[in-house]
Amino acid sequence: MVNVYYTVIKTPSITDQQYKDYSTFIDKTLKDPRGWSKMDYHFKEVSNDTPDAIKVRFLTDELMVKKFDNSIKGLSAYYPFEHAIYFNLHNWNNGTWEGLFPAEGNENGLTRYRQYVINHEFGHALGLEHPKCKDGPVSVMEQNTKGLTWLNRCRNKKDRMYNSWPLDKHIYDEEKGDGKNKLTYKGGNVCNMNKVYINMLIGLLILYILLVTISSFKSRFVNVYHRGTYRNSNICKQDSSFRRHCNY
Repeated sequence: MVNVYYTVIKTPSITDQQYKDYSTFIDKTLKDPRGWSKMDYHFKEVSNDTPDAIKVRFLTDELMVKKFDNSIKGLSAYYPFEHAIYFNLHNWNNGTWEGLFPAEGNENGLTRYRQYVINHEFGHALGLEHPKCKDGPVSVMEQNTKGLTWLNRCRNKKDRMYNSWPLDKHIYDEEKGDGKNKLTYKGGNVCNMNKVYINMLIGLLILYILLVTISSFKSRFVNVYHRGTYRNSNICKQDSSFRRHCNY
């Protein structure tokens, strides 16, 4: 069994009562036998200062955009560079999804949407990415929604039943998670948003390597030139400080 620690951090976007209610809902979802616990994960809520804990925050759409940029507008996301999950409050309170996540027993559409987005984003935190579309049941890790927009990526597939929970191990191998997403930086919608910054860093690294290489060749060229000059001049005999070049 793999222990997974997480912490729900209170933000100005939610009241104390909402913080308590949302934390309870997340805890209940993560410990539900239909969820990741059936993959031998044991979730435990810990204090905010616990190392390597998944950080969970609720932000308004405006604050999501302010923290990231417009590409994250209307979305919830896992942010791998902080090992943190950001739930969009607008979606959290309006993702009714009646008809897409129809009520089941005493769970209405909003409840099922919240279960879906929790399992999806925590799946990213466990090291899972968006799998390819397949026949049969829908993986909770498929990118079925973008904010409150239904993507219907598998529209050409028949008998697709959308669900809020991970599938069984024998159905999808990708729903196993490596629990090391903090180190491998896999998954998460915000990864796409950081491609520009990553490309910039790669470009700077290449430029740095190029400059170091040029500097190295230049230094070697100067040394070779000096050695040849010293060998053909009397300075080898006149100045002992240069003799090492003459005998190279």
